[in-house]
Amino acid sequence: NNKFIVTDIRTPALGKVIFGAIFGLLDILLSIDAFANWFFEKIKSSENVANVLKGVYVDKSSVDDDLVLSILKPADDPNALNAFVKILTGDPGTTPDKFMAQVTQPMLLVWGDEDPFTPIAAGYGTYFTKELLESRPDTELVVVNAGHCPHDDGAAAVDVNKVVRAWLARVSPA
Repeated sequence: NNKFIVTDIRTPALGKVIFGAIFGLLDILLSIDAFANWFFEKIKSSENVANVLKGVYVDKSSVDDDLVLSILKPADDPNALNAFVKILTGDPGTTPDKFMAQVTQPMLLVWGDEDPFTPIAAGYGTYFTKELLESRPDTELVVVNAGHCPHDDGAAAVDVNKVVRAWLARVSPA
């Protein structure tokens, strides 16, 4: 979940107020079983999942029935509702900037230039594509014409595959 934005230094004050209210209300509503069930059923519809995916993919043709079904299949698990509620209402965990110094291996960041969830020019997009790059000489960034899933976003997926393979060949011992 994204609750960390309520306390994160990268979130403007107005965003903290707005998102704090939204997350607080969602926590209350999801504590009501009838609402949680209704909300989960609405979220997990094929039409909704397809629409969300089309919003995060640049190449809309990548959003096919197989992709939608692969996202929906786990929602049929008997524990899916509980997991869904815990994800949305639980502790968001540690933000990446807090533990990135512990990562000692070289990193390749592949970013979709049209990612609506983590835009390259805001919040953690800025952290990963500017701050982290400046502080870690063994980190590389490749920006491709894609959304949130560049590894699966039409022609960008081919580019990502080539970039990752070339990078691995450079950083892996022979």
